[in-house]
Amino acid sequence: MQLLGSAADNELVSEIIRALCNFKDAGLTGILLPYLKHDDYSVVAWAMRSLAGTHDPAVCSALMALVSESREVHNADVGCDLRTALAVENLANFPGDKTADFLIGFIHHANPSFRRVVISTLAGMGEGILSALERCLDTGDKDEKIMAANVIGMTGKKRGADILVAHLENAGEANLRFAIYEALGRITSMRSVIGLTDGLAETDDLVLIAVVTALDHQCNPGVVKVLNEIIARGDAQSGRVLSAIITSHARQVFAALYKDGGQRATLLGAVAKSGDHEAIGAFRAELERIGGGQAAKDIQELSLADVGAKEKRILAADDSKAMLFFYKGVAADLGMELVTVEDGKKAFDYLQIDSEFDLIITDMNSS
Repeated sequence: MQLLGSAADNELVSEIIRALCNFKDAGLTGILLPYLKHDDYSVVAWAMRSLAGTHDPAVCSALMALVSESREVHNADVGCDLRTALAVENLANFPGDKTADFLIGFIHHANPSFRRVVISTLAGMGEGILSALERCLDTGDKDEKIMAANVIGMTGKKRGADILVAHLENAGEANLRFAIYEALGRITSMRSVIGLTDGLAETDDLVLIAVVTALDHQCNPGVVKVLNEIIARGDAQSGRVLSAIITSHARQVFAALYKDGGQRATLLGAVAKSGDHEAIGAFRAELERIGGGQAAKDIQELSLADVGAKEKRILAADDSKAMLFFYKGVAADLGMELVTVEDGKKAFDYLQIDSEFDLIITDMNSS
């Protein structure tokens, strides 16, 4: 302790504090708290790690205060300072309603860089954060509910699927249903599959794309049976489901339906007529993987589906795969070429290379 007080070299200070990580002593709190505001981020990182190991409520309060007073909380355009990010991440070492509610309070914060750190931290808290996220689904505003559903999906916990499916019945807002279905696709469980299979009755095209995209990750014989039954009806919903399969490039669903054979001709006919060059290419590649004489013949048939050149170009930035697939479907219908990226930064980088676009679409939260 005396050496720490007299050390002037930041590297030495970091090494001393690093050594103190092995001591889970509440007496360290008063000694190390001042180092949370040290100029050297390495010192800050080790101080936070040592303090978090004490599980002292005073440390939790200090970390919350640091976050609350940070410029990131009060300014949406400043990115996220490493000190603030470390404080958020170390709050995960203090499980409980107080910490959970504090972090969830920032779940839809206007600063996208800060928000991503919060969301990543919440998702990493796993099972312990689900009850608080469920409360957010019950009482939050529209945007908070959507973000809560996203985080529940990111945890990958099976209890999360139970929570999400339970909230589908009262999720009247299409954007919330979209988020719930997309989240269910990230949780491997029978409850997810049941909820998603029921979701095939959705009539909103965008929501249905989220359902099919999610099912593409969890396709099984039961799902194929339901899809065959829907397609066989030949009604409006059959057309919507086929369109969603094509727009979302649901390769696993396509392959499963193709191998089953029950609605193979209808499926291939819809793909050929879609005018979606990317989808046709994706499904041709899937047929090549399947192999065999019939697949070779069907590849030849799809090759005749010439979609022609696209004159106008769109650049779309969104971190939701289902939304990107939706944009692809719209672009195909309009006869336009679409380039997709995951966020605003990648869109900006792409524009430095190729700026010839007629329309740029971005998620309101992209950065």
